[in-house]
Amino acid sequence: MKHILFKFRQTRKIDFILLISVIILCLYGVINIFYATNFSSARKQLLFVVISCITLYIILFIDYSYIKKIIPIIYFFNIGLLIFTKLFSDKINGANAWIQIGNFTLQPAEFMKISLILMISKTIDESSDKINDKKYMYKLAYYILLPLISIIIQPDMGMTIVCFIMSIGVLFISGVNIKIFFAGLLLSIFSILLVWDTNLLPEYWKSRIVSFLNPSLDSMGNGLQVSQSKIGIGIGGIIGRNGNSSYVSQFVPEPQNDFIFSIIGEYWGFLGSILLLIVYVIIIIRILKIARSAKDKFGELFCIGMVFYILYSVFQNIGMTIGLIPVTGINLPFVSYGGSSILSNMIGIAIVLNINMRKQSIVFVD
Repeated sequence: MKHILFKFRQTRKIDFILLISVIILCLYGVINIFYATNFSSARKQLLFVVISCITLYIILFIDYSYIKKIIPIIYFFNIGLLIFTKLFSDKINGANAWIQIGNFTLQPAEFMKISLILMISKTIDESSDKINDKKYMYKLAYYILLPLISIIIQPDMGMTIVCFIMSIGVLFISGVNIKIFFAGLLLSIFSILLVWDTNLLPEYWKSRIVSFLNPSLDSMGNGLQVSQSKIGIGIGGIIGRNGNSSYVSQFVPEPQNDFIFSIIGEYWGFLGSILLLIVYVIIIIRILKIARSAKDKFGELFCIGMVFYILYSVFQNIGMTIGLIPVTGINLPFVSYGGSSILSNMIGIAIVLNINMRKQSIVFVD
């Protein structure tokens, strides 16, 4: 245990600005979930936040160099969970993406995104600057495609895109040959176009893109959802609206998930939305700072992966609620309703904090 436990004074190395910013977002989410639904859902989300904070605290006591050793186990365990979910879980909202555990549901894909960043970062760290060698390129392609395929067959469009963007971001920062980078990107786009008229892509994926390009063609589906979301945000004005009833929750199904920003815009207005974005900017800046000071390539790339995840998720979620981007079912990090999302995100932040705490050698308890 002496190699795991560290002196209490090491807690002074925690980036409290990052930690407090994340907790503020979580509590802000609980308040807005209450506005979107009811006290029961808000209380459940608060329970998720408490459990996630306890998990974060536990992870801080483990040197991340020990976590690195078990990354393959974590990665393949999550792959197994994804396969199990596809084969044995019941469909919810058209996808086999959740495992029912009593009154709670577990979404393995949320944890897969963290496992994927871990695995890619570890592989690149072990490449010793030979990232463009075929050996490592094939390895990385395998580690990226395996979870992407496992998630896309559920099907889960949002999480597939999240994992893809994170992977591309980490590869780009790690110094992958730009020709290989763009070749992979173009191949991905071409593959989507190739299977567009087949049954490989679920119809509701196509309908989301079509309704984005021409909302009038789906005026009672995704087009209506986005339209009502924009009206709700508009009602909020500069400082938010008063009153007990929510316009958004009356017309947008389950706004506490993908459309939580609509609730924020309605109740807190433009100022509340800007403050939300400021907190995200603070979190991203702090993670980038930790990435720059990390003692190894693994720590740097894991932090970069978290930055790409948060950046893309915030951009995508807010963009789709105001009609700038097609609806893809991506949560707003730390704010949207969901135990799996909160817990997995907190695990990611815990590892980032862990990397910062151990950028210098640590004196362990005897």
